Amino acid sequence: VIVTRDGWLEMAFQGMDASGLDLQPQQNKNGWSAIYFLLFMITLSFVWLAMIVAIVCEHYRKASELSTANMALTDEQKEWSEVLRMKRHSAKLAHLDDNEGGAPRFFVRKSAYSFVTDPRFESFIIGCIVANTVTMASFHHGQPSAYGDIQRAGNAMFSWIFLFELGLKLLALFPARYFAEPWNVFDFVVVMSSIPDLVGVDFVGTAILRVMRLGRVLRLFRQAKGLRAVFNTCVKSIESVFHVTFLIFMLMFVYAVLGMSLFEDYETKTLTGRQENFRDFGASLAVLLRVITRDNWKRTMFDTMECDYDIDGVAANCNRIIIPALFFMSFILMGSYVLVSLIIAAILDKFTEAAVEEGLLSTANIFT
Repeated sequence: VIVTRDGWLEMAFQGMDASGLDLQPQQNKNGWSAIYFLLFMITLSFVWLAMIVAIVCEHYRKASELSTANMALTDEQKEWSEVLRMKRHSAKLAHLDDNEGGAPRFFVRKSAYSFVTDPRFESFIIGCIVANTVTMASFHHGQPSAYGDIQRAGNAMFSWIFLFELGLKLLALFPARYFAEPWNVFDFVVVMSSIPDLVGVDFVGTAILRVMRLGRVLRLFRQAKGLRAVFNTCVKSIESVFHVTFLIFMLMFVYAVLGMSLFEDYETKTLTGRQENFRDFGASLAVLLRVITRDNWKRTMFDTMECDYDIDGVAANCNRIIIPALFFMSFILMGSYVLVSLIIAAILDKFTEAAVEEGLLSTANIFT
């Protein structure tokens, strides 16, 4: 129970107040026992959890290697293959001539291209995005009307700046090349959503378009490689996380059916009067959802043990211990630790790929 950090501080205080067997507790009578609980938390709750994550990541790496096509290659051949892959990616990012994605040749477009790709202009746009975000976040209930006018004027100014940026980029790159980049498509949608508000047009979808202005915050991901790598990781990890989530659901399905057989007589009431039991499949899933999130799960386990509680709510005189303990501890171990660690491993793997694409890492395997 302490390893899962469910009410461990209360248990630590009880240990610090313990005076002896069959003796009344006294405040801080055994204060040095706090060191025991702290060391237990550090060595088991944190270090042990980190070891589980490391083990799962290592096995995930091995499984990924076995599922790839180069499993028969030697280490040197794998390294050479990785170098070639990174070289191809670097070639994609290189600025070539106008026909292959470099600076335009026509002097008007070339001037616009030099302007929008200038680091000082990019820094200015980032500053505008941050300032616009602060402006939108400063709206509050009961604000003075003059303050609201200033905010609206600021939003309009930033909208014109972003429209100016959009126009320059379309002139420099032309639509075919501009819309070839997914981030440019996102920028275009966000910027164009502010036009109805600028011209004073009001229709049914205007409120939705105003909400889309919040997407300007996400434009920071495009400007910063680190943020862009994290965002791309989130997008690429959706499929892997979905697969692991399905495994978690299957685990909950098995334990829900098993719980209906083992604890069909279990029933308890929470402080809000809501009943929890294993009498049907839906109720069983609700109980297991609380357990897998470690929300006061020890109380559920003690209730299935048919324990008595003293005036302080401490469980004692349990009628059955082994079966509920094995049921809940195995479920916590598999669901809250192993499978959740598998999600971390999948995200780390996708983060490595995204970081290599952004040039933040020199290897595509973060586990080696």
